[in-house]
Amino acid sequence: MSDSIFYLYEVVIGLVIKKDNKIIDKYKFKDTQEAIQYYFEDKQSETAKKFLKKYEKNTQRICDVINQQNIDAFRYKILSYEECCDIFELTLEEYGVNLRKFAFEIQNLKLKPNIIELFKVVDMLEKDINTRTMRVKEWYSLHFPELPFKSNIDYLNKIIYVKNRDDFVSEMNVKKKNENINSEDTLLLSLSEISMGRKFSSDEIENIVFDSTNILNDIKTKENLFAELSKLIETKMPNLFALMGNNTNDIMILCKLFIASNNLLPEMPAASIQVLGSKKAKSKHGIIFGSSYICRSKNGTGKIARMLANKISLCAKIDFECLENISPEHGIKFKKALDNKIEFLNARDSGKHAFKSKNNKTANKKTVEFVKKL
Repeated sequence: MSDSIFYLYEVVIGLVIKKDNKIIDKYKFKDTQEAIQYYFEDKQSETAKKFLKKYEKNTQRICDVINQQNIDAFRYKILSYEECCDIFELTLEEYGVNLRKFAFEIQNLKLKPNIIELFKVVDMLEKDINTRTMRVKEWYSLHFPELPFKSNIDYLNKIIYVKNRDDFVSEMNVKKKNENINSEDTLLLSLSEISMGRKFSSDEIENIVFDSTNILNDIKTKENLFAELSKLIETKMPNLFALMGNNTNDIMILCKLFIASNNLLPEMPAASIQVLGSKKAKSKHGIIFGSSYICRSKNGTGKIARMLANKISLCAKIDFECLENISPEHGIKFKKALDNKIEFLNARDSGKHAFKSKNNKTANKKTVEFVKKL
């Protein structure tokens, strides 16, 4: 080995500097995340930068494999497992654990989430949450049937807050003597005192509170997964997202269309999309019957369903053909055309025959011109 060259050995555990076949220095990564950032994101921590800067040389760059900054005189070498364990004072089992963690992190970096799989997880969580919430309501209503609530989340939070009705009454009475309580606590106290529910043991209350906490955690998980699903659809299919991304229900309907079409939505005609999910009873609309567009139209749901299926088919084809630099402009135009059509039909059915939508006509003309270009 030449005296002017330091050799950098990069392993999962950390970095090792050698010169003349002797270990000069070593650096151990704090955790797996630091190793991932070093190898895959070209980011060095402050301590790693200080470590490498000590052996920086102003010579020709040799280390092209790693592509790190300020490492000009380093050459890439490989160390065996036994050597790594000796250098970093680890057992083979400990080194294997670190290696597995590193492999899992790499796999997670390379994995691309699938829209259908994400939807199935969200849908499964939603069904599970609804079932468990209903059971908790039936169970706790035996103890406190008068408990008021605005939503399922509000009900679960109040269960965790009140817990045992009798204990809550005694706590609130003590609190009432020492300080003023708010209107909500006053209402809960008055309802607890006149409640017709039966008494529950401490074990029953503990199980109900535990289950309510788990359901709330599952709701947060579902919201995070749904946000990821929405972002994925917006990235891959911006026109479809602009058309069907109005609310949670429309996004779920769009995912159901992907499943019903066997992920072949761009290849399907509008007439087939319109009746997807209707099974044997071929109605005017299948899965898309639950969309916000159909719900907003008082009459002429068949016309809106036909128009919506046509726009979905066009958006799917546009997103499928344009693989790079996809713009959501067509989805936005189609959405405006649908909104104007719904407004026109509702106004016409309510007796306002003079109402005309200029935007609807211009949007339809541009759609026809775009289809002709295709």
